[in-house]
Amino acid sequence: MKKAKIKIGILGFGSRGVSLVQPLLDSGTDVEIKWIIDTDIKQSKFFFSHWFFNPDNENNKYCHPKVNFVKSFSEVDRNEIDALLLTASEKVRTDLFEEALSFNVPVFMEKALSNSLEGCNKILTAFRAKADAKVFMGFNLRYNPLTEEVKKIIKRGDIGKPLFIHYLEKLREAHGASYYRRLSGRLEHEQGGMFITKSCHDFDLVNYLIDDRPEKIFASCKKVLFGLGGENARKNCHECDRAFECEHEMTKVMNKREDLKYYNDLYIGESPANSRGYVPDNCVYKESLLTDMNNLIAEYRGGLRLNYAQILFAAKPGREIGIFGTHGSLQYNLNDQELKVNTRWNASEYNVKANNISGNHGGADPRIMKAFTDMVRSKGESPSRIEDGAWALVMGYAGYRSSASETWVDVNEMAKEAGIKEK
Repeated sequence: MKKAKIKIGILGFGSRGVSLVQPLLDSGTDVEIKWIIDTDIKQSKFFFSHWFFNPDNENNKYCHPKVNFVKSFSEVDRNEIDALLLTASEKVRTDLFEEALSFNVPVFMEKALSNSLEGCNKILTAFRAKADAKVFMGFNLRYNPLTEEVKKIIKRGDIGKPLFIHYLEKLREAHGASYYRRLSGRLEHEQGGMFITKSCHDFDLVNYLIDDRPEKIFASCKKVLFGLGGENARKNCHECDRAFECEHEMTKVMNKREDLKYYNDLYIGESPANSRGYVPDNCVYKESLLTDMNNLIAEYRGGLRLNYAQILFAAKPGREIGIFGTHGSLQYNLNDQELKVNTRWNASEYNVKANNISGNHGGADPRIMKAFTDMVRSKGESPSRIEDGAWALVMGYAGYRSSASETWVDVNEMAKEAGIKEK
């Protein structure tokens, strides 16, 4: 008997939506991309055909049925969809979340949950009003193979009760600068800033590993390299009069000729990709609301303290994490897929190496798409709940409020603002 297909719809076909197509198709032969929902159909078709195959050609390498490209949910046949991925911007996801739930199918919600506390409240209210809603939060760091090993070690009690976590997220300078190229040209408040767009990954990972919630947060956010404005700032790269002397000019950042040609063809030339005026080559020095050095301290209900830092100008990228407990400690860099465990008094030491899995985010993207499609098949519960997304969001906004006021912030009070009702 032929297995029924799982028909997937993707809302928002930008970089994140594009990046999940291959992991989705690889998650099972019964998976098909049925709907791409984006206001710019021409751009969506361009991206789809460039990265995968011509969506209008029935004879492609995946033997894939014709993909339907539509501008809104109203054009989607409700009898021809089994699951939805919401990968548009935080603001668009917030605005369309309730309508997405009306399809009565499992929803994959990309992080961050929203672009504001009000938006978070709106999403949680809609979710609670739909008793049978199934929402899978897209925290892919949970699905990194090394995370699985760390969770096991903590659960076994090898290091005792965790008391302190040191967490340093280092973005390579070119990666950090890319946020200024991309987000500075848009309404930054729609994205939520680095504590929301980027750090929610990390906040959720800590909450997940120790199974706890924060009570108080103190934070400091600062610009030290990018987004400062001044005499070196210009509008963008491709019109810059000092490109020859700037180390972040696009021709220097892209070290492969084919990458540079693709970039020029895509965004500078006549291309569907820039039909809405979005060209991600804003000057990284142009004055911006984004901050490139962010620190946050969180005190948890169970007594643990988190010391988190994020820098956008590192020479080498990675997530350096140390978890220190009553009986020992473990330390690792998430990029290396290997960790070291030391017990108290150095009585014993051992290393754990995770299985090396191909795919974006250290193999996490294929694993999270497999987990999501398995949930769709089994009609089971989501392993990463919408409330988890809300708590990660609240931590980020508590950080911003603390940085602005230079005081400790009560996270429980902010959780109420965000509509969180769980204790």
